Amino acid sequence: HRTAIAQIAAEVKLPIAEFRRVVQTVQRGEREAVLEHLMRRLRTNLLGDRNHVRQSRLTHELNLLR
Repeated sequence: HRTAIAQIAAEVKLPIAEFRRVVQTVQRGEREAVLEHLMRRLRTNLLGDRNHVRQSRLTHELNLLR
């Protein structure tokens, strides 16, 4: 695992610490995008479809990501 990270960091010509920082920034952005998507779905369902089961499932998915 560490060897693969070091190889990729070398290929993109970044120190390992900087490469890890970039990866963490991307991962944080992906998590935020997923949360925003789930929140949009939850708002849509709350405003439109009053199906309690769907709302509970989306709320559960949202809480798992927090």
